[in-house]
Amino acid sequence: MAAWALGFWAVVALFVRFYEEPVMERSFRAEYAEYRRNVPAWLPRLRPWQAQRAHAGG
Repeated sequence: MAAWALGFWAVVALFVRFYEEPVMERSFRAEYAEYRRNVPAWLPRLRPWQAQRAHAGG
């Protein structure tokens, strides 16, 4: 069971790293780069991250 779980985690981690992250980077560019600088990949933050907005309102 542990080997299956480790294998499953490895597949998910590789999918995220080599497919999902590049797609997000192409879609959101600088916004995603800022997010990646402020949010660790697999470890939770102690406090939520709030993106700085260029302007408030609509």
